[in-house]
Amino acid sequence: MKRDYKEFKVRINGLVSTAQKVPEDGWTMQDGTPWPGNNVRDHPGMIQVFLGQSGVRDVEGDELPRLVYVSREKRPGFDHHKKAGAMNALIRVSAVLSNAPYMLNVDCDHYINNSKALREAMCFMIDPTSGKKVCYVQFPQRFDGIDRHDRYSNRNVVFFDINMKGLDGLQGPIYVGIGCVFRRQALYGYDAPVKKKPPGKTCNCWPRWCCLCCGPRKNTKSSAKKNNKKSKGRESSNQVHALENIEGQNELITKKSS
Repeated sequence: MKRDYKEFKVRINGLVSTAQKVPEDGWTMQDGTPWPGNNVRDHPGMIQVFLGQSGVRDVEGDELPRLVYVSREKRPGFDHHKKAGAMNALIRVSAVLSNAPYMLNVDCDHYINNSKALREAMCFMIDPTSGKKVCYVQFPQRFDGIDRHDRYSNRNVVFFDINMKGLDGLQGPIYVGIGCVFRRQALYGYDAPVKKKPPGKTCNCWPRWCCLCCGPRKNTKSSAKKNNKKSKGRESSNQVHALENIEGQNELITKKSS
């Protein structure tokens, strides 16, 4: 066990060291100019098109989709809101490129181990009865190379299999930040529909013997009629005074002219 752990540690450290090997002058592009994203915390917005034309095919002859790299602007002292800010930027850019109704969100260090996962997510999204009510479909994170007893809790059994399923009874589970298929319209910030109160009650409480619901009702029609009469009387009095003022002004004008 100790030897396996040391070998595993050497492999992990080797991967980290290879990933951190950055040239002293930074990365350069094909034309020799420095890569704008050498400073990951201070760089302008970048867009690079890898596959932008249709008709490009892979080795097996299948057509490849478009592939566009987008990196939003980052400046020191300004909060870029991490993954939420990245999704906001990608929503705007993808709306111009394809405006697809569904979006897939994954991390760069994860992969999909089930080729039918997206098909299963679309079954929920395009369901004819309840598909329009689904905002997103997400999948739990499962890691490979776990020992039999899962001593480090890498399978997240408590979080995904117990807590997240329990939240289904409380307006649904939360978004965990990875492995999720979104409906584009759900990310545009529409408010939830407001439920109308049932007629005949002043609140949505239950049972019916609530003190607010079973109290004496006011006759709204009679009060509305009284208010209308008062307003009409006020309007007529205002009109009379206005006419009197106008007649008085006319008399003054005629006296001056005479």
